Amino acid sequence: IISLLILYVFLLLNSNYKGIEITLIGFTLNTITIIANKGYMPQDINKLYVVGEKTKAELILQYGHFYNATLMSKNTHLNIFGDRIIIPFLKSLSAVYSIGDVIIVIGICIFIFEYMRNDRAG
Repeated sequence: IISLLILYVFLLLNSNYKGIEITLIGFTLNTITIIANKGYMPQDINKLYVVGEKTKAELILQYGHFYNATLMSKNTHLNIFGDRIIIPFLKSLSAVYSIGDVIIVIGICIFIFEYMRNDRAG
């Protein structure tokens, strides 16, 4: 959680760049969800199986959590913001993502686009 708060401060200090404010929204959703679940992000086990992450799913089922993930259930908080989105066309990058992750990627893409556009103009 401390590392998340350090990243949060970094994003706040750089929020004047286009795209970073959007990234900050996604990061905030993820951070709040992780804090509400005592340091873990709720994971939809069924979707982990769909994307082929059988080992991770089984470890979460066995221990209740694994690495930064916990079993999504009625006992976890803010499940709507947990890892429950599959983006099937990503194939090799296929995983289970949160809405915060999707928003972060959108913000980073906007930042990169703006930076490259400004770099060419300058």
